[in-house]
Amino acid sequence: MIMEKGEIRLIYSISFDSKLVRLVKKTMKIFVIFLAVVMVLFLAVMFISKGINYNKHKVTGENSADTGMYVTLGGMEQYIHIRSDDVSNPVIIYLHGGPGSSDSFVTYMFTDGIEERYTFVSWDQRGAGRTYEHNKSIDGNNDTVSFDRALSDLDELVDMMRERYGQDKVVIMGHSYGTYLGARYVYDHPDKVSHYIGVGQMVNSTDDEQRSYEDALTLAKAAGDDTAKMEKAWSEYQADTEDLQKMMAVRSFTGKYHKAPKEANTIWMGISSPYMGLADLRYFFRQMDIEKFIDMQKGLMSSINDDMNEYCDYQVPVDIIMGEYDWTCPTVCAKEYHDRINAPSKGFYVIEGCGHSPQYDDPAAFAETVLDILG
Repeated sequence: MIMEKGEIRLIYSISFDSKLVRLVKKTMKIFVIFLAVVMVLFLAVMFISKGINYNKHKVTGENSADTGMYVTLGGMEQYIHIRSDDVSNPVIIYLHGGPGSSDSFVTYMFTDGIEERYTFVSWDQRGAGRTYEHNKSIDGNNDTVSFDRALSDLDELVDMMRERYGQDKVVIMGHSYGTYLGARYVYDHPDKVSHYIGVGQMVNSTDDEQRSYEDALTLAKAAGDDTAKMEKAWSEYQADTEDLQKMMAVRSFTGKYHKAPKEANTIWMGISSPYMGLADLRYFFRQMDIEKFIDMQKGLMSSINDDMNEYCDYQVPVDIIMGEYDWTCPTVCAKEYHDRINAPSKGFYVIEGCGHSPQYDDPAAFAETVLDILG
């Protein structure tokens, strides 16, 4: 049988297509196997790291505690994590930043040494972290979240820990937004607080942002960089300083000029944490949508525009710990605030090479500083 040229081309084309399909399938199979191997290796490294971290940071002692639990504050079950080598020791209540940036599942990273002398209590505040995930069916829009409510919840937590551990007073430690909450609480309740420690102390958010912008702009111009987009973002933020998205737009430009030499990999820190659960993971991904996240925290966002310069007369010792390269809450602004403070005693500490979160950037130096302060 003699085939026409068109039939030959058709058979060749079919044969070629068949070979191409087999090649694609083989390549896809190899790729899937490769991804599976990578995933298995990643999970193995992750779980091994979790085990290593647990053993490296585990608390010890006959009267120790390493306990996560939900307690009722303001009529809502809220998550706390307590770590201590001896729960008869004085209590530190740690307030995370944000607002809404819970970190109770990673605070174990910077409390080595501290837990030997203190009972350390981390708290996922109303509307954040495990507390949010636990209550999203009844308050998914954070309608009950407000600064006054946060102060009230904190007061209940302080009383609860004082009673639970037989302490007259507690130490309040706040980070970033947590310094607003903590300092305001300490100001109103000196009878329940023995000491206040502000980490990445906020003072006046508008002034903080301006100092950061001016420094970044100076560095950018010195480097010969085009600053037009940065200046435009700043102009738009100045038109509405309560618009957090505009603030974040400015930081997207200024941040490249304010990188700290020591900067923790907080994502890996979370993934490798032996305390990270599904609720923490779900909440982490909620924060990826900045617009929705800001809306979630709308009940607290206005509080970050408060001016801490109105609160300078404390009745308890005050110490401030800053990262050398903190331009989120500029160290220079915190130092000026510290200088205006009247308190029974006060101190100002700068941890070299760190940014806005020195407790994670250099955990050992941070813990050493806290123990130098508290003894």
